[in-house]
Amino acid sequence: MALPVSSPRVRRILVVEDDEALRGVIVRHFRRRSFEVRDFADAESVMADIVATSPAACSPYDIVLADVHLPRLSGIELARLMQARWPTQQIVLVTGDRDEATARVALRRGVAGYLLKPFELFELDAAINPTLSRLELLEAARAIAKADADALQEEPALGGILPNAWLAIADDRSGAGAGHGDRVAQIAGALTVALSRSISTAERGAIDLASRAHEVGRLIDDVPEDIGTGMPSATQLMSEEPDRVGLAMRSARLLTNLGFPQAPIGFIRSSCERWDGAGGPDALIGPDIPLGSMVLAVADALDHAAVDLIPTAGIHQAMSKSIERVTALGGVAFDECVIRAVHETGSVIDAIWRQALVQSVAPLLDGAAHPISGRPRRNEAGVAR
Repeated sequence: MALPVSSPRVRRILVVEDDEALRGVIVRHFRRRSFEVRDFADAESVMADIVATSPAACSPYDIVLADVHLPRLSGIELARLMQARWPTQQIVLVTGDRDEATARVALRRGVAGYLLKPFELFELDAAINPTLSRLELLEAARAIAKADADALQEEPALGGILPNAWLAIADDRSGAGAGHGDRVAQIAGALTVALSRSISTAERGAIDLASRAHEVGRLIDDVPEDIGTGMPSATQLMSEEPDRVGLAMRSARLLTNLGFPQAPIGFIRSSCERWDGAGGPDALIGPDIPLGSMVLAVADALDHAAVDLIPTAGIHQAMSKSIERVTALGGVAFDECVIRAVHETGSVIDAIWRQALVQSVAPLLDGAAHPISGRPRRNEAGVAR
């Protein structure tokens, strides 16, 4: 399946600044850069305009540039309100306050950038340009996810073989809860965009299938006995290999017996290999491990760790903490080039993950035992394998 290609469009920027002279300078500069710009002097006017004119599905602005110290409603509060409505909204805050506590509060809100006054126009561009790059990467990842979702809707089951109801049950049993496979696929999609020079379109499709199906070995007790030929019994499968390696093997064997495509099966089978050679089932080391398996392993670890961190870090910080935990294993458990891709796309992964989480499992977040599935959370070794 080819990656959807969209024509370049004019970026829309919202400027919220109560200093009229400075606001005028910023607006004129952005218009010279061919951006479409709207400007307001206060946050209340922004929210009133959004409520009156904007659909709930998507923000009318690609980037919001807002002063922290606005009359009445602050720029930080505006960021909170807009990201509550659109979790992936890109926001850059501007302030003359050099207090580190203010910056920490702003960054905890998930803002894309932070610019100190007074500033030169080249410094303004330096704050905006990385945000534009992140936005382009986010949109590419969304296009991939939409294309994959559209393809799945045209089929009765994943890969035309695996019933989607099975995937839902496997997600529920995974410890990461509803939507786990979809979140892993979206994270992996963002990573494959960053690794596009090393991963072909065909491999990207195989990674997507592997991401959605990698937990299916949890269903082994539910698989009818007459599916496939020579399929080992549930007892054999459950006892042969320990923990994550055993799950990967069960998933690979079940998918093989169902006639699933071989490329994603291979990625699943090797997804518990470690870069240092201490993994399984084949004790592969370093570059002998398929890149697709490493992408799957990292995406899976990121989602599991983030879900486990929700009770202590909250939804807005869970993925950033997960990224810190997983990237610390670069060169030990995971391929350094995939870890670099995580660093490059961290804000995109965070935005995609939060949006997918809100859409799929937000109603379950008040559960007592586990924030997603109601099951005991996996331990550190489970995340790192």
